[in-house]
Amino acid sequence: MSVRPRSTSYQFARRINETYNATFAVGRAESRRADAKIATQLHTSEENMKSEFGSVASATRGRIALTHRGVEGLRPEPIPYRICDMRCRGLAVRVAPSGSKTWDVAFRITGTGVYRRLSLGQFPAVTLDAARARTLALTNAAKTGRDLIAEEKAAKAAAEARLTIGQLVELYLSRRVRGRLRSAAEMERRFVRTFRPLKDRYADEVRRRDLRELFDKVADRGAPREAQQRRQVARVMFRWALSQDLVEIDPTAGLASYGTSPRRNRVLTADEIKLVWDWLSSGSIPEGYAEALKLQLATGARIGEVAGMRAAEVDPDKWLWTLPEHRSKNGRPRVTPLVGLAQEMVETRCHASPEGPLFRSERGLPLDSNLVASMLVKHRKEVPIEHFISHDLRRTVATVSLPPKTEPLSLCQWEGLAWLGSGIRTRSV
Repeated sequence: MSVRPRSTSYQFARRINETYNATFAVGRAESRRADAKIATQLHTSEENMKSEFGSVASATRGRIALTHRGVEGLRPEPIPYRICDMRCRGLAVRVAPSGSKTWDVAFRITGTGVYRRLSLGQFPAVTLDAARARTLALTNAAKTGRDLIAEEKAAKAAAEARLTIGQLVELYLSRRVRGRLRSAAEMERRFVRTFRPLKDRYADEVRRRDLRELFDKVADRGAPREAQQRRQVARVMFRWALSQDLVEIDPTAGLASYGTSPRRNRVLTADEIKLVWDWLSSGSIPEGYAEALKLQLATGARIGEVAGMRAAEVDPDKWLWTLPEHRSKNGRPRVTPLVGLAQEMVETRCHASPEGPLFRSERGLPLDSNLVASMLVKHRKEVPIEHFISHDLRRTVATVSLPPKTEPLSLCQWEGLAWLGSGIRTRSV
């Protein structure tokens, strides 16, 4: 029995069927891969919503014109849901199963393809009007291609990087003064005093006129030297800040000088010394201050050196006072012999204070030059002679030859004034 060969049309139909089956199989495989990809994306989106809103993404129930009372009346359900605001595109209130209501806004930034969705806070802490106003600000900026959130973050970072004058002063002191200068404490007080009125201003906002007005007030009250010193302090700090790229301009540039005040040449006469000595002995000022000034007259040392004298610096056998290098102006230790009245005064103070500072304030604090200067200013009107400062007493000892046997002083031998030359100078009265 012979077999008829199959027709060409049959063979062609068979090939089409085989091709279709193969294509369908590939399509089904690709479809399964696409389904898996979509499922992964949905899972990722769900996890993102959980991290942002604390639960799974909520179902949107539609759009209504939200009102304050209407939001208050929304009831929680087992599954969170959202209600969009018809009057403000992009705004919605989300109701969690716990009953909390949260504002969220969603929008796309024109021209960038960036999609934003964020929380605006909980209701009623954030009112409906506040949520609408914030949403409008965000969406209006997005329509023009601006990302207001990113702009606000950048502005916040820039604001945090800006320094106030108070912060700039602290930064300068920590980097350039503290631990570097023996006069660090005095420098810190001067910086604080100079910039106290501007401490809350941003450093990059301060202009030359601000500093001029500040220093003019000091000069107008009769203190041009203080005004000049404050100008110099400001100049040093702002030049350093400019070199460190902390400010863009130096506001002290072009700030005119207040001149230099004449150097003091006040020298007390023998009669004035007698009057001052009696006044210091009268109890008009606290004992520690009075004794420190009297010892300065007896030694010719700087008031800061005398006021800070400690029992450990005095050799009670040889009666030598060794000023340590960290308290010396030139950074070198100095030995001063104590004789006569100076020895008697120091011996009395050492017996009274065998350890620690020999001179203390009325509050028990160790004395320093600033405390003594403030006390003289405070009692300025009570002093029986023309106004003087503590350094005038040192200058007096160094320059005046008093008549022999003048009472009540017997000034000791002393050394330390470089401009008087080397060696020990003897001053006796």
